[in-house]
Amino acid sequence: MKILIFLSLLLFSLGCEGVRTTSLQEKQIVRLPIANPEGICFSENDTSFYLVTDDGEIARLNVNFELIHIQEITNVKFVDIFVDDFFIYTLSPKEIIVLKKASFEIVSKRALDFLKRKNRNALSLFFNAWTRTFNIIVEEKGIYIYELEPKQFKFISKQKLKGIDKATAAMLLANNILLIDNQTNTVYKIDITDRYKIISKYQIQQQDIVGITYSEKIGLILLSKELRRAYVYEF
Repeated sequence: MKILIFLSLLLFSLGCEGVRTTSLQEKQIVRLPIANPEGICFSENDTSFYLVTDDGEIARLNVNFELIHIQEITNVKFVDIFVDDFFIYTLSPKEIIVLKKASFEIVSKRALDFLKRKNRNALSLFFNAWTRTFNIIVEEKGIYIYELEPKQFKFISKQKLKGIDKATAAMLLANNILLIDNQTNTVYKIDITDRYKIISKYQIQQQDIVGITYSEKIGLILLSKELRRAYVYEF
C-alpha cells in the first residue's frame, strides 16, 4: 500500500507531461525604489540590476536594490530589458531602443513591424548565445519565440513553445529559457538545444510576476509590478 501511495504522489508531481514540479525556496523580499516595474536584468560585469518601468523609466540599481541612476524616455511604455557589457536593450510593444550602458545615451531605435499585427504581445527580450540571435517571447494564440538578427533586429523565424499557453516574463540562463506563467504560478525551464523541450517546472507563490533575472551570488529574482517588490529565490 505504501508503494502505491508513493507512486501516486510521484506521478502527480511529474504532471501530465512527465516533468517533475518542485517548489522554489524564497529567501528575500525587497521593496523597490521605483513604481510600476516591468522588466529586470542583472549585469555581472558591473554587479548591477537594470530595470525598466511602464512609465518609460530606465534605472540602474546596486545589489541591494538601491537606486544608482534613473532616466526617463517620454512616450514609451517598456516591456523588458536586456544588458551586455556595453549596451542596454529595451523592449517596448513595437520597438527596441538601444542605449549606451555607461551614459544611458540612446544609440538606436528599431521598429518591430512584425509586432504591429493584432493580438501579438511582446513579453520578453534576451540574447540567445546558442543561435547568436536576439529572441523575443511573444503571446499570440499561444507562446512563440521570435529570432531576430542581432544588429538590425530583423525577423528571421519563429517557433511555438509547446505545452505553454500563457507567459509574462522570460530570460535565458545558460542553455535554458526560464519562463514565468502567472496563471499556474510556474517557472518553466526549457532546453533551447533540444527543440525547446520543457525539462523542469518550479512552483512559486507570487501571481504578479512581470520580470525575471538571475545572479549566481544572489539567486533567482522575480519582479512584481503591482506590489513593487523583488522576490529572491534559491536556485
